[in-house]
Amino acid sequence: MSSLGFGYTTATKEYKRDYLILKLVEGEGISLREIQDDLDVSYATAKRLIASIKDSIYEAYNDNVRILYDRTKRKYHLIIYKSNFNINNLPIFK
Repeated sequence: MSSLGFGYTTATKEYKRDYLILKLVEGEGISLREIQDDLDVSYATAKRLIASIKDSIYEAYNDNVRILYDRTKRKYHLIIYKSNFNINNLPIFK
């Protein structure tokens, strides 16, 4: 069971991806360890989820929005480069 108590082990890949996108939108970033703990997944699965999010974000926004890794904090962050960002275009709202 995950640390959140919701039993994410049976959640779909898309549900896990959407959960992580919302965590990134909150602005504090997320580490691979937090992904592993929150969603009860392996390190490799956590890396694949981040890759999936990067692909989804790129499809929706090209270079206007990116997921970047901060090596000092060891966390991934959602970075918005252009002012034409619209939260309704995030993959979870389609």
